[in-house]
Parts: sequence; C-alpha cells; structure tokens
Amino acid sequence: MAIKFPDSITQNNANYITVSATDGDVQGIYFVDTIAERDAIGNEDTSLDNHRALGTVVFVGTAGYVYSGLSVSDANWINASNWSTLGSAGTLGQLADVDTTGIAAGDVLVYDGTGFVTNNNSLNVSVTADTPFNVDSFAIADYQSAIYSYSLKGSYSRAGQIMVDYDGITSIELTDISTNPIGTDSTEPEFQAVISGGTHLALQLVNGNGYSFKAQATRI
Repeated sequence: MAIKFPDSITQNNANYITVSATDGDVQGIYFVDTIAERDAIGNEDTSLDNHRALGTVVFVGTAGYVYSGLSVSDANWINASNWSTLGSAGTLGQLADVDTTGIAAGDVLVYDGTGFVTNNNSLNVSVTADTPFNVDSFAIADYQSAIYSYSLKGSYSRAGQIMVDYDGITSIELTDISTNPIGTDSTEPEFQAVISGGTHLALQLVNGNGYSFKAQATRI
C-alpha cells in the first residue's frame, strides 16, 4: 500500500534521521551494482511508482550518474549518452561549457567568449610542393600574430622559432631564427607569410617538397 504525505517529514529528535539514502533509495536517488540494474529502474512500473525522473541520480557501485534525457521513456533511459558522470569520475568534455570534439594529443582548450573549445596548437605537415605550401592558416579575425617552435626535416634538417605579426591593415613581418642546417639542399626551403582571401593569415613553405614541418603554435 502506497502512503502519501501532503508535506515534508521532519524528525523531532535530532539524534535520529528520517530517511537514509545509503540504506536503499529515496525518490530520485538510487544505489545499484551494475549499469543493467540502473537501466531496469522503473522499466515496468514507471506510471505507478514514478521511479524515473529528470535529474535522477544513480550510484552504480561508487560511480555517480545524473540523468539528463528529454523524457523517461525506455529508449532514453537506457541510452548511455543521457547519463553524465558525477565528480572526479567524469571527463572534462561532459561539462556544459566545454567542447572537446576532435581533440588530439598536444591540443589545448581556449575560451572563445562563450565556452571552452579545442585549439590545435600541434602541427605535423608533410609538404608536397615546391610552390608556396600552407603549413598553417588561421583567421585574422581571431588572431593577428603567431609564434612557432618548429623542426624542418628533409634533405637537411633544422630547428628554430618563427614569429609572424600582421598589423591588421597591409603589413606582415616574419622572423625566422634557427639552428644551422644539418645536411645540404641546393634550394633551401624558406618560410613566408601572406594574407589569404582577405580573411586568413597563412604561413607557407617555399621549395619544401618532401619536407616534414612539425611545430607547436601559439596564436595571439
């Protein structure tokens, strides 16, 4: 027999508690051993006992999950993507203002004014032409300067740092400071920077066919 109360229940004796969540469950908070048991909550008596609810918290062992589906239908309830991990067991990408889509080793997160998004600062480019070849490109509406710590490997190799600055009007300055090259090449590769399409700043390598350009980029 179900018992309903018109108001909250309180305990007059402060030494005793009214409800103990750790002894079983309270509506909206459950303790189970497996994901299968979590999926089975309310699967036959949802309309009678209302075991499912938006914002329900379920502890599977010691890992906590909160339900964020659009409804408590069977299809939504058992969909793992509708459950977010609580606390330290979760991942950074589960935060509402963090988008880790496409993130890879060496990437960083930057704030774009709305939330945190990936900013790929690790470059690994195989150059396939001697004509000006883009090894990096970024929107000048977002950044107008960049610093690259790089290595260039091919017929010879060198490592260095490139600094690029655009004044926002017409002028671009590029400074390349590097080690002495190891090996020889009759046509030494050179870097240049151009404004592409009026919207992007492109770092290009000339006479670099067959070279590998790797860099950590800081766009400012």
